[in-house]
Amino acid sequence: MTQDFKKLADPVAERRMRSGSIIRFLYASGIILLMVVLSWNFARGLLFLEGTGTITAKKMVIAYPFPVRIKSVNVTPGSDVKAGDVLATVESFEIEQLASRLTIQISDLTAKLADYEIRHVIAEKAEDAVKKRYTLTRELLQKLESGSATASSSQYKMQVYLENSNAAENYIRLATEKDALVTQIEIIKSQISDLKLQQDKVYAFFEKGQILAKSDVVIGGEAPMPGQVFQSGEAIFSLYDRNDLFVIWEMPLRRFIEPAVGDRVFITSGYFVIEGHIDAIYPLSTPQGANRSIQYTGIFQGQTARVKNRGFDKFLPIESQVVVRMNYTTILNKLFSILEPRIPR
Repeated sequence: MTQDFKKLADPVAERRMRSGSIIRFLYASGIILLMVVLSWNFARGLLFLEGTGTITAKKMVIAYPFPVRIKSVNVTPGSDVKAGDVLATVESFEIEQLASRLTIQISDLTAKLADYEIRHVIAEKAEDAVKKRYTLTRELLQKLESGSATASSSQYKMQVYLENSNAAENYIRLATEKDALVTQIEIIKSQISDLKLQQDKVYAFFEKGQILAKSDVVIGGEAPMPGQVFQSGEAIFSLYDRNDLFVIWEMPLRRFIEPAVGDRVFITSGYFVIEGHIDAIYPLSTPQGANRSIQYTGIFQGQTARVKNRGFDKFLPIESQVVVRMNYTTILNKLFSILEPRIPR
């Protein structure tokens, strides 16, 4: 009995051994996990090139070359608008003054044109009579000069000469004035046409106070408020063209392989990975990326590249932060394609 009792396992010791095994397993797992995390953080730069990026797009600005005041706003920051949508309505005292000045100038020229046209009509109708008078006095003078010197008195000859001189002067003045009136009429008509063209341009440019979207765009981060006044050249709206989206990638300075245009990259946002390619590389550093890297990652970032892909705009909003990665080998591309959830191109 005593030997059989000794063969029985001690439950306390068994529990201690089991607890010790679990603790040792947890401790070893923690050490392994820590080593994996440290290895990943310090060795990942040997496997691929990774840097932050920003989803952006072709940017457009709406501004006027004169001060305007916002009457109403129909959009909010970040909203999608279609071509032809009214973004806001504005008014401008300078435009009203300019339109008034153009209207006054057109009215003055129209009145002057009417006066010149009346004078031209009178000159045309009086031309025949003045011409006949000049012709008769000239014929009379020719007969007088061809006849005997004693046939007429000196006083009569003087009257004929004077009448012919006045008739010739009136005819020449009338003909000259008629030609000048034709020229002036054409000049005034041209001036009126130019002023009306300017007036149409002003109204077309101002579009009756409506700010219209020229294409499908996204409203930028700020929108004006009713009553707000914008000076000449000051941006009222910042717009993003959704049809021309791309990623500005801030490439780290520490890299083993220089990226080239056309290289395959992967855009990571959260748990989604989108395949793309390098569209352009700029010889330009990014102070914004460098400052951010100093504060958060400790990795200095500099030269920028533009990354493009078809369709990522459907999943990621403009100005969102992403991570762009370029693997050094094709084996890593295949490995990450298995491990990471993908969004098809």
